[in-house]
Amino acid sequence: MKKQKFYDVHGIHLTDYAPYLASIHDSHSSDISCSIVETASLVVDFSERYSGFVSILPTQSHLQVSNSDDPFSYENEKVVRFTDFMRDVHPGISQSFYPFLAIYPSDDPKYLSAIKSFRERLERPCGFKFIARSLERKIGELSGRRIMDFLDDLGAVLLLHTGTDIFSDPNQIPPLARKYPHVRFIAAHLGAFSGSFLRTIGVYDNIYVDSSIFSDMFSQRLQESPKYPFLKNVPENFSFEEFVDYIFMTFPIRSRILFGSDYPWIKLFGKPLDEERNLVLESCIDPELKSCWAYKNAERIFDKDLSKLTVPANAEFTSKDYGLLDDDSA
Repeated sequence: MKKQKFYDVHGIHLTDYAPYLASIHDSHSSDISCSIVETASLVVDFSERYSGFVSILPTQSHLQVSNSDDPFSYENEKVVRFTDFMRDVHPGISQSFYPFLAIYPSDDPKYLSAIKSFRERLERPCGFKFIARSLERKIGELSGRRIMDFLDDLGAVLLLHTGTDIFSDPNQIPPLARKYPHVRFIAAHLGAFSGSFLRTIGVYDNIYVDSSIFSDMFSQRLQESPKYPFLKNVPENFSFEEFVDYIFMTFPIRSRILFGSDYPWIKLFGKPLDEERNLVLESCIDPELKSCWAYKNAERIFDKDLSKLTVPANAEFTSKDYGLLDDDSA
């Protein structure tokens, strides 16, 4: 059976969320986890159904304040251990996942060395991710940092959480895109539906948006005070297809939209992983838009990395101590 071409760019978060979520959610927190073993199973399932990749993301919730070299060393270590696990146990599907490393604004040479070390240990292309809110550091604080010079030299992909708070305001991204033209920026969650942001990204060749938690955004239009102001203008009786048409008629993002399931966060909104993906893949939206959303735009932004994702058949793998498989004690 021919596989469907598909890229889940804001895919699976690799860690246990329960300790972190206990402080911000009254319910469901015990259900939010995704160990290395579970994630591997999800990647195997993805590889059997789709031609493309699902991203593997660090959580950025186990903040190691005492570690001045890398406050997200635990999270980045787990991504490396997952990659080792997949290389040894499932070497034939290495092209079916794309790892990300967590970063933060820093000029510390030791920190940059730590990030470079993690990247080298992956032995494959990777992206980078920054959640400003988790550190209470603004997206704009990345500007002028050595880490950004490093990413620009690499021509790296940088995934940025966006929201309505002052730390995650997506309008901080265009100045970064001008300053670092070789970095491929992805604004998560449709740039928090910021009209000023979404109306201007068309002039930047290096800014994209992903549709992570899109089903929650769709359901928010029914709320009296949705967290995204834009949704107040969307008629309540719109079907999903009408909702999509409205968004893409309002904002010039057809060539910039990427898919993201944001697992296991979607569990908080009662959405199974397949249901979130099928919201787009099985919908009746315009076929050309669907193909842009599902794979065409992803192939463009990741074009220089895709050819490097396949591991040679004769590669030797020696790492057996994966560690952190189900460790939720950190």
